[in-house]
Amino acid sequence: GLKFKLDRQNSVWVAKINNADAGFSFLPNEVEDINISANLGNLKNKFEVDTTSDINDTNIEAIALAQHQMGITMQNYNVYLRQGLMAANKYNISVIDCSIATSAVPVIYFKTGNKTQITQNGDCIIAEARTGQDVIRAKDLIVYSILGVMG
Repeated sequence: GLKFKLDRQNSVWVAKINNADAGFSFLPNEVEDINISANLGNLKNKFEVDTTSDINDTNIEAIALAQHQMGITMQNYNVYLRQGLMAANKYNISVIDCSIATSAVPVIYFKTGNKTQITQNGDCIIAEARTGQDVIRAKDLIVYSILGVMG
């Protein structure tokens, strides 16, 4: 029952969900084929969600874009999205890995893999994607799940 409007200036689909605007690159039917074995409900109703990736990931640009887009949407729902990297780095970006994930502050780990899927290790959600486009699709599916549209 959601109505999506294309924001041509930003090349994003926008829907009013829970009285706030949410932006997506893909519509729900374009992400529903992603295999999920994670409980994405664990990401709902959080004040903070941390995201991370490997600095040398082959899809690092798409991952950075996914984190940026996710942060913009989630701030409309008063959720702080903290971004980090899996290991110490020369940029002094926070080290965030799955070992620090908690039920209060879960971690989403974006990474390149052989297939596009969303799995879970404790309070860490692992969004694995074959391509840069699949990174963005996985991000959209996660956001749809957090906002109660899917899942």
